[in-house]
Amino acid sequence: MKILITTPFFQFSGGSELETIHTANTFASLLEVEEVHVFVAGEFDLNFTKNIYIDRKVKFFTRPFFFNNVFFYKINKSIKRKLRLESLPFDFLYWKFKKLSRFDKIYIITKTSLVNDYIPLIQLYKSKKDIVIKYTTVFFNPLENSTIRYLSQIRYNIVTSQKQKEFFIKNLDLKNTVAQEILLFNEDVAINKVRNQRKTDLYDFGILGRYSEEKQFEHAINLIANLRDKGVKARLIIKGGCDQNYYKSLKNLAKEKNLEELITISFEEVQYDEVYNFFDLFNCFLITSKYEGGPNVALEIMAYGLPILSYDVGAMKDRLNKFPELIAIDEEDLSKKAIEILNYGESLFLQKCIDIKKAYIDEFSNDKKVAFLRDFLN
Repeated sequence: MKILITTPFFQFSGGSELETIHTANTFASLLEVEEVHVFVAGEFDLNFTKNIYIDRKVKFFTRPFFFNNVFFYKINKSIKRKLRLESLPFDFLYWKFKKLSRFDKIYIITKTSLVNDYIPLIQLYKSKKDIVIKYTTVFFNPLENSTIRYLSQIRYNIVTSQKQKEFFIKNLDLKNTVAQEILLFNEDVAINKVRNQRKTDLYDFGILGRYSEEKQFEHAINLIANLRDKGVKARLIIKGGCDQNYYKSLKNLAKEKNLEELITISFEEVQYDEVYNFFDLFNCFLITSKYEGGPNVALEIMAYGLPILSYDVGAMKDRLNKFPELIAIDEEDLSKKAIEILNYGESLFLQKCIDIKKAYIDEFSNDKKVAFLRDFLN
């Protein structure tokens, strides 16, 4: 059996990249699978995988470089629009000559905003029920009728949260939608980590993620400033890579607010096998994003067993359904709930760590996700 996995980009150890690798490795670990081919649609750089295990059955490929040229993409879209085609013409031609019939299953990883790029795959592949699409990020926007028609023909549209599932079923009329969490790297390492005391010398809050404007890390900086103004001293650490300009703007914001002694902001990617060591540095994780697919890192925090203070984005409300006190509706509410967390006594803090880890094990463990992939093959 040969599997085709598609992924939008592959250039650093972000959530989509790690999910792609783990999904590919999981498929490759199954005896009935001979090869797993990973197609990268956009930016492609394997350098970050030097220390990441990738099964020998997994092979990568991408299109000619000009497909990612802005002008070429505009021409591609213009022809589609003028001729009223259902898919991008050059993408259709590319896949026409890729002999899709040699693949037994197709597993597409994408965002709702990019799903149109994969319609040629669905059009050309005969066995539509052997295709699934996993959405890393869902934007609650309408899709073209022709796109919805093709998405209704595949085996599953896989989203991360119940809110996303309801949108797909009620608003897009895609009844073949299921909610399924991501596979977690080094799950056993996370579960075996045990926070047995609340260390006062650690950072109070921590963030790990791409420096990208939709993450709204400035809300975390504002939080520390608001707490200081209320007479509450709290410390924050942020680590990540990607957008240097956004990183610099955050450094400047912290400086303007005279928070440099309370906030550490580092432009430094944390390797996938060092993630849980980074979590050792703080007592509560912050998620301040405008939109998210998951995010993946929050599931790692749950497996590790730490409180998460989050906006209602992505799958966070579902993940923390037993902990509504950890979901904030806006910046004011973020400050209020941050103070409540800072006021946890030792026993309450440790119990929260235990309960969050248990919620992960009971509801989101890798066993359930591997069973889902195995069922897709069979």
